[in-house]
Amino acid sequence: MRPIADAREQRDALAADWAARLATGPLPADRAAEMQRWLALDPRHRGALIRAQAALAALSGRDAAHASPVAAPRRGIGRRAVLAGGAACALAGVFFALRPAPVLATEIGEIRRTPLTDGSTVVLDTATRLQPDFSRDARHVRLEQGRALFRVAHDPARPFVVAAGDIRVRAVGTVFSVEQGDVIDVLVTEGSVKVTGALRPLLLRAGQLGRFRAGALPAVERLTDQHLAHALDWREGRLELYGQTLASAVATINRYNRRPILVPDPALAREPLHGAFRNDDPEGFARVAAVSLDAHARIEPDRIVIDR
Repeated sequence: MRPIADAREQRDALAADWAARLATGPLPADRAAEMQRWLALDPRHRGALIRAQAALAALSGRDAAHASPVAAPRRGIGRRAVLAGGAACALAGVFFALRPAPVLATEIGEIRRTPLTDGSTVVLDTATRLQPDFSRDARHVRLEQGRALFRVAHDPARPFVVAAGDIRVRAVGTVFSVEQGDVIDVLVTEGSVKVTGALRPLLLRAGQLGRFRAGALPAVERLTDQHLAHALDWREGRLELYGQTLASAVATINRYNRRPILVPDPALAREPLHGAFRNDDPEGFARVAAVSLDAHARIEPDRIVIDR
């Protein structure tokens, strides 16, 4: 059985694809019929399409209400509705082309999934900022900070390139994440990507994690299926630990919260920790971690301290 998160991501990806198709103009009769069949498969498909069109309209600076007429009827979608929705979204596409490339950003603790104008989708992790710049010939995204997961719509004529620091990650149709920091991490979950800008070009395939540091050769790690699945738990606001150090876990939790957790004891910080936690519950994490490691948690107004 497909995991719930993966099923929802696939539904959102298809909805984003349909929204992008509608944005280019009226659908051919066969495509319109195909979309009607997809909508009829599951009542959640209609809501996903409405959200995708609203997000696409938001990127264009239009009111979300103008982006959803195609999904309004309760029984099927007539050609008139398809044409109306296509015209509205096509107009939004014109406005989008005339505006500067939009900036997508999340606040601390926020995780957001949004469609892109080409039918791709992106999930932005906490405190992430990126700028897509799409044209008829190319699809470029600059990741300025944070982490993002991309599900790329297949289009060989327009390769999808993500820039992070000096690294360029090139894909055609695949799923991968990029994390910007002192070390740039590229994780591929489906398909493959080509990474350039390091000391040597590198091809990463599904299940591989590439780590790139300025002036050093890239390091590649092959993840087990379990570790690959848990590497994407952040999409659901979860943190699952299998022996990672307390210091590593605290560093992750602190990214999602404004009140930091401190571990002043270096020996305690190196202790391994196991369990599943919410990224947005630093107090709960601190209390459970302290009990697990025979320590204590001190909750203060501006910080949380785990110590012995």
